[in-house]
Amino acid sequence: MWFSPLFAFLCVLLLWHYAHAFLYALPLILAWLTAPAIVWYISRPTPAEEPEFTREDHAFLHRIARKTWYFFETFVNKEDNYLPPDNFQEIPTPVVATRTSPTNIGLSLLANVSALDFGYLSVNGMIERVHHTFLTLTHLKKYRGHFYNWYDTRTLEPLYPLYISSVDSGNLAGNLITLSQALREQVYKPVYTPVLFEGLLDTVRVIRELSPGDTALLGPEELLSAVQLPQTLPQAYTLLRQVRNETEEFRTRIAPDKEELINWVETFLTNCDDHLNDLLYLFPWLERPYAFSYCHAPGE
Repeated sequence: MWFSPLFAFLCVLLLWHYAHAFLYALPLILAWLTAPAIVWYISRPTPAEEPEFTREDHAFLHRIARKTWYFFETFVNKEDNYLPPDNFQEIPTPVVATRTSPTNIGLSLLANVSALDFGYLSVNGMIERVHHTFLTLTHLKKYRGHFYNWYDTRTLEPLYPLYISSVDSGNLAGNLITLSQALREQVYKPVYTPVLFEGLLDTVRVIRELSPGDTALLGPEELLSAVQLPQTLPQAYTLLRQVRNETEEFRTRIAPDKEELINWVETFLTNCDDHLNDLLYLFPWLERPYAFSYCHAPGE
């Protein structure tokens, strides 16, 4: 930055005897003189401000995250060829918009990874969902290698008018790059982390909203709210089994007309089964009774 003030000083020497020219050039000369100071000032590191969240704030945000994943969990299914619908209309009547775009597809693929990070989805579940979506992508019609901007999720036909969107194609490309890195990172991650229980707890808290005051949920909620979550595979397997069994008992007590509550409980049970299957796929010996002889409760 030394050149800027030096050039300003030379301009002053050259224009000093030309009053009119000097006055016209003065704003630029001042800008060149002060440029290094301005650049230094705006380049200073900004102090990081950490937001202050209460426990209730964290719980609220996690419930929102769980409900957001529930959209993908529910609507990105076999019937729609594992493609995300553009939207779901609740009012006046429930309607699923069975069309999708490259942007929607990329967002859905990354939602799988986010759900895994939050404990809402098992590793095998994430891989399976990504695999099914990519399998569908191989059957979509393209124009010179580019996806069209809208497809019917049921028939997989592109929707008219046919066109290519550079914005949507760019969104999908960026999401695929991120997805590629996220999948590579799975190779180096632990097989088991306690985060899966935090994800299950988020689901239980959503169920709690739909069934306030029901003491039957206290069992699973207290187990998942433990300060010290399982750190070993046998302990994790035992807790998963226990939570699933107690929730299954709670399921039998729900009135048939509470459809939304039933759907969430069924989802919770499916999540438990997926995590259990993940553990048993790699560690089938966990089913043996002697594997849990030392992990029933603290102090035993």
